Amino acid sequence: MKKLKIRQFGIGTIMKYRPVVSSDSKYIFTIGDGCVYVWIVKTGECLRLINHNSNSNDQQIILAQSINPNNQLQLCVAQQNGIINVWDYEDGILIHTIKVEFEIIDLYSIVNSDIVQENYVSPNDINDQCLFTDIKRLAIDPTDKWLVTFEERSSNSNKDDYLNERKLRFWIFNQTNNQFELNTTIMYPHGQDTLNQILFHPNKLELATTGNDGFIKIWIFIPSNTNKSKHSIFINQYLILFKIQI
Repeated sequence: MKKLKIRQFGIGTIMKYRPVVSSDSKYIFTIGDGCVYVWIVKTGECLRLINHNSNSNDQQIILAQSINPNNQLQLCVAQQNGIINVWDYEDGILIHTIKVEFEIIDLYSIVNSDIVQENYVSPNDINDQCLFTDIKRLAIDPTDKWLVTFEERSSNSNKDDYLNERKLRFWIFNQTNNQFELNTTIMYPHGQDTLNQILFHPNKLELATTGNDGFIKIWIFIPSNTNKSKHSIFINQYLILFKIQI
């Protein structure tokens, strides 16, 4: 059996295709030789090869791999031909195959982030005016702990964009249930004007937003036990520092 050697690689498939670690840290998955190697972390041995075809003429190029966020014992493997195979990697069983009609560039595990929950219409209210919520902007901080969404909500008959309901929402990731949970909602973060862009600071827990009102606003995340709640200063245009409970 081959063994995984821990070393620094200058070139090779590990540099081209990022390794994936199982949620329990027992296994590492690497792409190479047209298949996925399942390595046992404790021993360094290769448990098995998955997505491997003994007929080299039929072997497809693997583009990406990712753990199924809804079942941590399943590995999704994307091929160049648009097929995604879902494997039980411990038993080496192909569970099902998904065919997509577009080019696959990469695979990422998206946690359960049922964010808006406002487009559902009950059959009892089917004749009522339906409101639609669109997520216009989204950003995740460098630590993957915070998710920020900017949402606009309008009615079917509302043709005046200025009257749309607008919310800037801050979500915090709960590792227990693998979900983002709502922490703070800011109504009309740029007044009646829409928000254009949102961007997290790369080194600090701060969020910058710009809007059609001509303002740049900086939202800072302050622990809830602090006495300072809100600050504002002028730098050409408004620079707003606002408390987000953490």
